[in-house]
Amino acid sequence: MYVLPKFRNLGVGQKLFKQIEKYAQLNGAKTLRLNAVSKNYKSLLNFYIDILGMEFISAYLIKKLD
Repeated sequence: MYVLPKFRNLGVGQKLFKQIEKYAQLNGAKTLRLNAVSKNYKSLLNFYIDILGMEFISAYLIKKLD
């Protein structure tokens, strides 16, 4: 799922996610797993945990080496 920058903060991502969630439930899914990539981790955590109600399970961290 990707929302173009000009459509962010308009509820588009939340509506898309809710439709995915509904589709998954109707098709027998018990959980949703999400991989997200963002340098703005505070915004990412706020959206997926606080707004959409997901749980934080693990983190994938990298460090670029020169």
